[in-house]
Amino acid sequence: MSIQSIPIDKIDNYIENPRHDIGVSQEDTLRKLFHQVGFQNMFNLAQDIYVNGFVNASLITVVPKENSDRYIVYEGNRRIACAKLIEYPERFPFLTKNQIDRIKKMKKEYSSKMKINEINCLVTTEEEAFFIMKRLHSGEDKGKGVKAWDTKEKDNFLFRTTPNIKKNTAQIIHEKFLEFFKSDIQDKMAYTNVQRLFNNIEVKKALGIKSNEINSFTEDRMKIINKIIDDINDLIKEKGTSVSREFNARKKIEDVILPMIEKYQKGFMNEEPSGEENENQLKSRDNDIDVKGSNDKDKPSTLFRNLYVGETIESDIIDREIVQYIHEGIEYDKLDKNKVGRWKIVYKNGDICYLEILSLSDPSVTQLIKEFVIGEKYSLVEIFKLTDGKGGQSVRPFNIKITPERNRIISKYDVTFNKPGSVNFQFSIEDKITKRERDFEFNGVVRETQNVAAPDYSSKIVYPFMKLSENIEVDIITFKNELNDIYKAEKYNLIFVSSIRTFVELIVNDIVDQLGESKRKELAENYKIINREQFVKREFIDKIEDERERAGIETIYKEMKDSGRYTSLLNFLNLSTHGAQRLINKERLVSEFDVINFLYTYLCFVSTD
Repeated sequence: MSIQSIPIDKIDNYIENPRHDIGVSQEDTLRKLFHQVGFQNMFNLAQDIYVNGFVNASLITVVPKENSDRYIVYEGNRRIACAKLIEYPERFPFLTKNQIDRIKKMKKEYSSKMKINEINCLVTTEEEAFFIMKRLHSGEDKGKGVKAWDTKEKDNFLFRTTPNIKKNTAQIIHEKFLEFFKSDIQDKMAYTNVQRLFNNIEVKKALGIKSNEINSFTEDRMKIINKIIDDINDLIKEKGTSVSREFNARKKIEDVILPMIEKYQKGFMNEEPSGEENENQLKSRDNDIDVKGSNDKDKPSTLFRNLYVGETIESDIIDREIVQYIHEGIEYDKLDKNKVGRWKIVYKNGDICYLEILSLSDPSVTQLIKEFVIGEKYSLVEIFKLTDGKGGQSVRPFNIKITPERNRIISKYDVTFNKPGSVNFQFSIEDKITKRERDFEFNGVVRETQNVAAPDYSSKIVYPFMKLSENIEVDIITFKNELNDIYKAEKYNLIFVSSIRTFVELIVNDIVDQLGESKRKELAENYKIINREQFVKREFIDKIEDERERAGIETIYKEMKDSGRYTSLLNFLNLSTHGAQRLINKERLVSEFDVINFLYTYLCFVSTD
């Protein structure tokens, strides 16, 4: 084991990188890596490497190739791929011109701290490289592996090392919980869920708290937050769900929590004051409650309004006699509609308006459809939700590219797919309000049309034995299509056994999920689960409605079990490990695939709605 400086031209990416399917060449391996990780993430890493250099705390680990002056990177495949992209972008033919241009533009706009064409690497044996990979990528592993920071620990680091940074809502609530109740809020609710619930703009307004005003988190308000957390926990327990799943939308958070706030504020208003409270404290409490919606008509009214930067202010806010403008605790002579944050406007009659001026965010895209059916027409707005800086849809898409081009027919904003397989979407959008532009990239999969008569399986090696909707995970569909493409093309006589094992493991694991069972770590254990009598017979074979299909599937299953092939396949696949890269020829592959196709049919059946 030694540290050596190696030219990146001498380093090959690892074709069996666990991040993606096995590659058949260096170009194919890089394509699979970029597809799996996403170009934007790879671009971000490339830019960070170019500007800041490599993180020397984690050296790239390589193993010398036998009888060669080249090396294979085992740990650091993304970093090596990014270094190659920076130095030789023209060697990535699967990337678009727009993507290559972004790399070239980045190199012009930034200066690099180091040479990218030669890299310090840890040179070691394959055995040691596998050990390093396992330690870095197997989680905590009972304390032996890398322990990642949770959200709160990341925030702690940020607040302790970055001068003048503002604390977020969850961090303040955590500290105030310790101060007022002498307990850790994480004993009651996860830190991320506290941020999810109480960083909502309307929730913060109703509570009267502001993240940049720590003193607004008073003991009374913290008591309300404490009670709400208890109520939410009871609700989650009763429904048998989780906070993140139950409260996955802004409106849902507001619909549930705002009535709770109102209820507990009224409760505080009806409480008898203790003898220790003086007159000013009582007056402060009364005013606090009134700001949050008291129905007492004798008291001044309070308005809450939102406004985006630069928008016209409504007349009922400014066409009145105003005595005070306060922004973030500082008094101003007039209202600046371009100054982001909460303004407190005090009127002569005692009324108050809290005006929240919001910044305009970048336009965004959310993918709504990831699976497509051959022959059906889709519009871009069906596939993607395009959102402008105000949360609306004033967005213009342009530079639309959908690949592979031979697999689709496109007309302006409509697309129809004519072949199965993976598809890639690349396009830009312009926010019509802010005129900001952004580039996006997404992936999807096209599956064959269902309910067609007599499908031709002569050119396929993976297919269901019955006419079923293949409503299964995209990665399995993609894997299936790639195997079929290899089989149809007749370009490869040999295939890595480990790739077949990966495919089988994906199928088996998904069957376990569909059956509602807990997955085990080992493939063999999960294989036993799905082949229990109550599952393979009662949840699959016995539930097939067509008698002829049921009889056919049962015959196939019995023959495979009686011949021992049903078990021998798994034994054969389990012999293939990282240390023993075995190959299988096409003839053997075909003979084994009736067992795999039975499993594939099993998965499609139990995945049917």
